[in-house]
Amino acid sequence: MNAITSERNLKIDFFRGLALLIIFIDHIYNNRLGGYTLHSYGIADAAEIFFFCSGYVSLIVYRKVLYRNGFVPAQRKAVRRSLDIYGAHVALALAVFATCYLLRDFEFGKRVIDFRHWQMVYAPDPSHFYGLLTLSLQPFLFGILPVYIVLCAITPLYTITMKRAPGALMAASLILYLLVQFPQLDIGAMVFSNWYFNPLAYQLLFALGMLCAAKPQHISKILAPNLKLFTLSMFVLAITFVFNNLVPFLYKHYSLVIHPSLPLNHLPLTSKYYLGPLRIIHFFVLSYAVLLALDYLKSHRSRLYRTGKILARPVVNCGQHSLAIFVAGAYLSYLFGFVISHMGNGAEIWIPVNTLGIAMLLVFAGVLSSRKNGSRPN
Repeated sequence: MNAITSERNLKIDFFRGLALLIIFIDHIYNNRLGGYTLHSYGIADAAEIFFFCSGYVSLIVYRKVLYRNGFVPAQRKAVRRSLDIYGAHVALALAVFATCYLLRDFEFGKRVIDFRHWQMVYAPDPSHFYGLLTLSLQPFLFGILPVYIVLCAITPLYTITMKRAPGALMAASLILYLLVQFPQLDIGAMVFSNWYFNPLAYQLLFALGMLCAAKPQHISKILAPNLKLFTLSMFVLAITFVFNNLVPFLYKHYSLVIHPSLPLNHLPLTSKYYLGPLRIIHFFVLSYAVLLALDYLKSHRSRLYRTGKILARPVVNCGQHSLAIFVAGAYLSYLFGFVISHMGNGAEIWIPVNTLGIAMLLVFAGVLSSRKNGSRPN
């Protein structure tokens, strides 16, 4: 692996790790810091980053297995990985259920439980556990891993097709995505109707991540510095920021907006469940602007860039151990949500809560990296 490819992969790990930290912040109950993360400034959020980066990393991992051992061993590896993710999902659900059950009689516990849709703890029923086991019941924050299970299972098929017929794969992926944009044509409506994310839609973003990993030279040409494209991307980001922030502010304080649902996340083509097209567009516009900014820092502010790489290493560790960090972050987000519900969300509470939580995840990722001696789990 040459130095350029290695650095590119570290960038992907960094952004996946950053997405995991944002997910942790966003899902703490009544967390004021969550008002300053990605979803507050546009349409796409950390979920899009996570699935795209996961597709990128998955192709690199499974391409090696396919080349070395063939399709069947690669598929066995994918099935084992899917089972690992499923086990982590169920264990996390049971841990959160047990915690909510213990705190259900406290007022601060009830606030979090009711807001996070865990009312099942008030009257547990075997059907609830059956729903958790079959993935048909997905309480708050339990939508990402089920989709990841599906995407991981199809990774070898996507990887081998990407090698032999990338155009055909992307065409099929796009057609499948377009079909689910029309609910009456959604072939997975019965299976995924209770899911937070439709896997048949998010497979496109996953496949696009794989394409970027498979064709790095082509992607480098597309990302070549272009002042006009950079200006256009900044204009688009500015527009989304205005709609998501200035418009609600004017409506709330000055009644200058006719309808409060003007912010872009409430408009058509922005569905999170179906991965609305505007979410994909916003994600790639944001990615283009960020990557060009990083390249500029690398070229013109080399010392600052090198310092940033050193400081980013703990976040890279998070991206390289995505499953463990997601599970730890999800559970901590509930625990710290109970803390904020009980003690309030003043600066003296939410600042140390977020600082402590992020620090715990970074340290945990560092421990995992040191134990694995630099190996890259998917």
